[in-house]
Amino acid sequence: MLVKHTTKNLFNKRLSIYKEEKTNVETTFWMDAGLLQRLTVESAILGIYIMRALINK
Repeated sequence: MLVKHTTKNLFNKRLSIYKEEKTNVETTFWMDAGLLQRLTVESAILGIYIMRALINK
């Protein structure tokens, strides 16, 4: 549950940063993956697709 909660906060944080600063989604996700060391490559890629879907809707 902790990981799920952290991921949700991470998404919300990244989405707000992207909208405010127009940073590169992929770059921020890979930085997070490196810092947290919890995200696997697969979940980082999945996260990128989900973020793109949220931004483009």
